[in-house]
Amino acid sequence: MRLITGQAGIISYAGLDKELLLAKARIAYQQQGNAVPARFSSFLPLFPIELVQNMSYIGKKAGNLVRKSFAGFSIDPIEYHTKLYAQMPELYRGDNQRRNLDYDGNFHGRGVVTVDASWAAAFPQYEPFLGERLCIYLIGGGHQAAAVPESIYPRGGGIVRAPETDMLITRRCAHFTAYMKERMAHGEAYDAAKFEGDYIIQNMLEPVTITQSEIGRLMQDLSIIKNLQDEESKTDLYTEHAKKAEHIPQYVPFRYGCDTFESIPASRTTLRLAQLYFEGDDTIRDLWMPYQDVAAYLNKQTMTLDIAALCGGFQIAPAQSGKGSYGTYPDQIRVVLLRDRSLPLMQTSTINNPAYGRGMNPLGMINKLIYLSESDELWRQGKIEHDPVSILCENTTLSAQPFLRMKALAELQEYKGRLIDAMYRRESALSQLEEGTKAYTRAQSRLDQKVRKLTTFIQQTESQLGGCPMSGYDADIHYLDRKHRAQIGLQDESEFTKAPPFAVDALREQSVESGYAMRSSIKFFAHTELYDPTLERDNEFVEPEDVDVDDGTSGTDEPMNDVNALAAAADEIFSSREAAAQAKIAQAKLAANPSPVPAEQLSMLDDAAEPPAAANTSERAHDSEVHPAVPKIKQIAMQDLIQPDSKPTIG
Repeated sequence: MRLITGQAGIISYAGLDKELLLAKARIAYQQQGNAVPARFSSFLPLFPIELVQNMSYIGKKAGNLVRKSFAGFSIDPIEYHTKLYAQMPELYRGDNQRRNLDYDGNFHGRGVVTVDASWAAAFPQYEPFLGERLCIYLIGGGHQAAAVPESIYPRGGGIVRAPETDMLITRRCAHFTAYMKERMAHGEAYDAAKFEGDYIIQNMLEPVTITQSEIGRLMQDLSIIKNLQDEESKTDLYTEHAKKAEHIPQYVPFRYGCDTFESIPASRTTLRLAQLYFEGDDTIRDLWMPYQDVAAYLNKQTMTLDIAALCGGFQIAPAQSGKGSYGTYPDQIRVVLLRDRSLPLMQTSTINNPAYGRGMNPLGMINKLIYLSESDELWRQGKIEHDPVSILCENTTLSAQPFLRMKALAELQEYKGRLIDAMYRRESALSQLEEGTKAYTRAQSRLDQKVRKLTTFIQQTESQLGGCPMSGYDADIHYLDRKHRAQIGLQDESEFTKAPPFAVDALREQSVESGYAMRSSIKFFAHTELYDPTLERDNEFVEPEDVDVDDGTSGTDEPMNDVNALAAAADEIFSSREAAAQAKIAQAKLAANPSPVPAEQLSMLDDAAEPPAAANTSERAHDSEVHPAVPKIKQIAMQDLIQPDSKPTIG
């Protein structure tokens, strides 16, 4: 993806204050009310440099077929898309490719180009306009063009032109256009790149470049702020890492964490892939293990595979057994050959599920998982095919004590993920609010409170469990904490230790954004019965201070390590939350269907939880109806999360 066109950046924005441009764009986003269709709320009146192209100058040429602006610059879509195709051919796929490429694969650009999945992936702000024709819009009326959905231009009226006038973009473009025409009037040939460079130098202007990554992060931050006002709404995802991770089905609440995926080409390591499954389960899933790494756990003389060691090496969660043993691992393995080496592959390091193993091979190297999208369809098409390898799986059961400890550690990891999301939302929201204002103070207080509650709960649980293996989640938490301290001007640990001063870490940013995207997608689109909505609401969050947590050390110096103590501690942690949820459901039903209630039942409700405030009664009743699984939080979290019939695989 192209990042810059030259030293002049986007000449239409040259000399303008970049922060002021972004601030005014934020105002335009926030001021859109009900009179504006919802799909326009994802569009900012700024264009990334990846979309900007310099158009040719036609002048006063006559002819009805000449596509030009009043200033004389071309608005020909063929010219624009030919230039953009040379820089970003990945945008032209599917129907756009068939309409605009000839039989020899040459781009002619004479067909219609519409917003499709490729455009929405590269420019998420265009996703609400899927299927619309892309038109050519001249920024500020000048010579630089960007492709926009026709709802924005020309049918959008002044939705772009008016903000550009307010941000002085139109005036800058008019000044540069006059400068170019003056030079061409003296006999110089039109050369946009040369004119831009000279214009910047002669007028002593600062080049301004706005990238898609900057616009994506800005729009995601604004979406988070809007979500703070309406927590039932979905937080839209706009950053590149978030969009990439949004549809990767790795994360499952209380079972699998969120690793960071990156694209890789096919290689010798990925030619043979393996996947565990239970007998009788024919589902082909999208997460695979390189067979080369699986072979490290294989006895090649007897062709027996140590499943428990393999699952620990790849952090695969066991299922709950219905035959007496508490835990059981998948007992079958399928091996496939990758026939089509052009298939897009993504790879991740298994580091974020420490509850289920070290995530390392016998040599101490981190194992890798391969994500192959729509593997079942690829199997049907023959692009991957079964490799008939005879392997006997052994050691597939897990005793009660380690199994219950795994479940407790997995729950702790889940809350660490919630803490990362809370810290990320805090950092995003505060970065878009003006410090010192009432809105900033209220948001900071509210978001800090949620972070403190989760932090306290995690610390208490870690103490209770006698420690927890480190993972990428811990690195993300530490990174976001340092970033927040730097953001608000608190003393950083580097001032009294040898640690370097805080600096943005691209890997940690990718990890945080990817995890946030996966957890947000699960919350709103799947497994909602496993997602605890009380953690997302300040007025329903159970204060860690109100929960009598036993650290497991009373009467002994040893950490809690027996099954009964683990189960008792789990019941104790969640008993107050379950009672409050049960009381809330009963009160909601009572409000919806008023009828005489025995006095003893009313007293039980009063003992279980305090009555909600009058202002929140309807809201709480609504939440109880929307989330019928709320009263089963304890069972989901610690006992029945892994049902006997559930058969997890690494997919």
